[in-house]
Amino acid sequence: MIGINLIVAAVITAGLLGAFLLSNSTVGNLIGNVADLGIQEMKNVSFTLSVDRHGEISFEKQKNLSIEITGRMQGVVGDGEFESGSGASLRGFSGRGRISDMVVLNGTVDKIEISDASLSFKAKKFDASSEFSSASVENLFLAGLRLENVTGSLNQGGTEIKFSSTTVILEGAGGKFTFGNGLVIDGRAKKVSIPTSGIRIE
Repeated sequence: MIGINLIVAAVITAGLLGAFLLSNSTVGNLIGNVADLGIQEMKNVSFTLSVDRHGEISFEKQKNLSIEITGRMQGVVGDGEFESGSGASLRGFSGRGRISDMVVLNGTVDKIEISDASLSFKAKKFDASSEFSSASVENLFLAGLRLENVTGSLNQGGTEIKFSSTTVILEGAGGKFTFGNGLVIDGRAKKVSIPTSGIRIE
């Protein structure tokens, strides 16, 4: 994809440190890469990030996630197998998982809703995979997230920054992650940066 100049939609004011400089973006060789390095403290950078693609996102040692999945899904709850053509809603999921073109989850769950059925229990073993069309994960925390060769926008403090074919790096990011035709993150982070433009928010 041809690199396009980053466009800053407005002058960055309160809440952003330093001056932001415009520069040409560069095209990375990889779509995305994630490193979950362990729990870190999130700071007060509140943001919404929307990008057109992502690589495999892996996480572990997560607690009390709320997960919504739309798409064919199959797996095991406790000692019983289940299969759904429409997906499932999970509450109180704890454990690990990975999300690329599929969602794979391994851990425990307190509640699962499939179609019109709802089952509640305490920390029931849960393993499942889904070829999803859309999915969202709330309360997810990633120590590090690097998205390469992405196009989209970053909104922070009411100011929108648009970018194209560049790299976005998040540190200590947590909140709601929505997947499907790209990735939207609505949450908080310790640091958000777009290195090729000199943008760094913390």
